[in-house]
Amino acid sequence: METLNAFEDRVLSRDVSALHVFSDTQNARGARDARDPRFADFDAPITTDLRSLRLDTDTRDSIARNPDLGAYGAETITALQDHAAGLIETIERYGRVTQNIRRAKDTIYNRTRQIVVNDAPRNRDRIVRTNGNDFLLGITYNGIEIYCTPIELLKFARRDIVSLFRIPNENHPLFDGKKEQFRSSVIALSRNFPDHLVPIYRYETREELIDAIERGAETTIPEQEHDFQKAFADRYGNARVRAKRSGQVEDLIQSRINRSGVVGLLPHGQAERKPIPAYLTSCLDDIPENQIGIYRNVADGEGNPHKPGYFEVARKFPDGGGEEEVEFDAFTTLGKRIGQPIQIVRI
Repeated sequence: METLNAFEDRVLSRDVSALHVFSDTQNARGARDARDPRFADFDAPITTDLRSLRLDTDTRDSIARNPDLGAYGAETITALQDHAAGLIETIERYGRVTQNIRRAKDTIYNRTRQIVVNDAPRNRDRIVRTNGNDFLLGITYNGIEIYCTPIELLKFARRDIVSLFRIPNENHPLFDGKKEQFRSSVIALSRNFPDHLVPIYRYETREELIDAIERGAETTIPEQEHDFQKAFADRYGNARVRAKRSGQVEDLIQSRINRSGVVGLLPHGQAERKPIPAYLTSCLDDIPENQIGIYRNVADGEGNPHKPGYFEVARKFPDGGGEEEVEFDAFTTLGKRIGQPIQIVRI
């Protein structure tokens, strides 16, 4: 194999700060119901850990029957790493720097965060089972290692991964590539065998990678399937819907909005239904009671209109009403399926 470049060698040589696993092998019962992604709400605890600069906490979450949650998790953690670095910078500039902050900064810049995303469906009738695809190792521009199979689950992080390697099953130093049924449990140790990594692509900078993607020259990792699709839902049924290009969706909303500030949301496959009214607001509090709204979460930052971005679709429940007791939250109203495309229409 060709020699690792300096950046790759530095990332793969550093101590590991934390391991985040998103896998169909994790405890689906622990997520209460593997078929319902609302109960695999890992976003809140992971976000709390990284925004609180608790940067050495391992996490393990089930993506059984909802593998796209792994794609969301990988992108979210990559973005949160940058967010944590920004918090440290703000504290250094305007606040009091304690030993905890110095330790957090060392973790961000001198240690490596690992993510494992693993999905291998076992219920495909009439298909000859093999031991699964080779894992891939993606190294992000900010020094995170993502071990993943299949490649489609890297789709949300495709603009972040500057180096991509294949980790062949055959002759792997740590497991029997033909018979081992739990490769995901050890795959992150592949970093210790750089000669076993097969390079697929590498870019010197993230800007170079994004330019190649925008020109259509880099297509190794597939793009998300739809222009606007459900990517995540929290335990309250608030949905995060991902746009390929956030500016296009914002323009579409402005062209479809009526005088009452309402657009229609039409889930794919539900053309016989009336569009779902959604109020365009700036936050959850601005949505009228017991109505659905759509807005950009201020915590996501301004973003670039030419890049992917997230929109929140949520129902504002009446004051004093328990959200857990309401059956038709936003996610249920839109249709209970991660990956489902959403159309924006006039109402």
